[in-house]
Amino acid sequence: DRVRIMHKKKNIYMWCYIFLLPTIIMYLLFSLWPMIATFYFSLFHWDGVGWPTDYVGLQNYSTLVHDPYFWNAFKNTFFYAIVQNLIKLPLALIIAIILNNSRLKGRTIYRVLIFLPVVTPTAVIGLVFRLLLNPFFGPVNGILQNIHLISQPIDWLGPSLAMWTIIIVSTWQVFGRYMIYWMAGLQTIPNELYEAASIDGANALQRFLYITLPMLKKIAVVITLFGFVFALRVFDFVKVMTDGGPSFRTDVVSTYIYRLAFEDSNIRIGFASAVAMFFVMVLVSIGIIQQIIRRRTS
Repeated sequence: DRVRIMHKKKNIYMWCYIFLLPTIIMYLLFSLWPMIATFYFSLFHWDGVGWPTDYVGLQNYSTLVHDPYFWNAFKNTFFYAIVQNLIKLPLALIIAIILNNSRLKGRTIYRVLIFLPVVTPTAVIGLVFRLLLNPFFGPVNGILQNIHLISQPIDWLGPSLAMWTIIIVSTWQVFGRYMIYWMAGLQTIPNELYEAASIDGANALQRFLYITLPMLKKIAVVITLFGFVFALRVFDFVKVMTDGGPSFRTDVVSTYIYRLAFEDSNIRIGFASAVAMFFVMVLVSIGIIQQIIRRRTS
């Protein structure tokens, strides 16, 4: 009997591994192998032709540290991520609280409308807004001039406003995702707490400050750090709307890597790989910090 039970368990485990096999293969091919190959290529001077042979060790990393264009892209990336988080998370929480009210009519329709941009391709949204905000023939400037809010067309994608425009448009696009996250957290708060606070005379602001915020503390840490890491990976909006311009004002790490690997006349895939590995280490460090903060708040 014992042998038969062990054999039965072995068959169950075998089928588990068989069902996991496609996922494991996909992970090895499209996640693990690219990371290993990127690190390997970062140790060479390589233009992408043939197999890399010009081994330079850590020279690409040394060049990276002294490259002002990289640090400009690095600074822009973190500026984008920090400002976008400061805008989208509080606003998404406010809208989530409003739409979580069971007395609000049509709240399901509002949720769908707000979430709709999330499932719309980012490149399409970026292209549409690039046309809408064009200073010469874009309808946004035309409408603002017709209602006399501005006298001259505004260059929304010019040197002074390009990054802020990208932040606002991208915030609008991802806003619905974080609204859903906040709503999931709000629905874990027992209604009895709000009812008891109302009976004790607490107003809406007091209920928000002393019930909602403390109860959302744990999930807020996860949402904030997740939103920050996700924002650091920005590429589509910048590539489509400004391509890192004007004058590298909106250049981010992803567009910097793309330009090195595919667009420059002197293609430097080895150096681009070093930049990618460096940025991956930054993201991993942020992930470790996230786990430490999450454990301390749990």
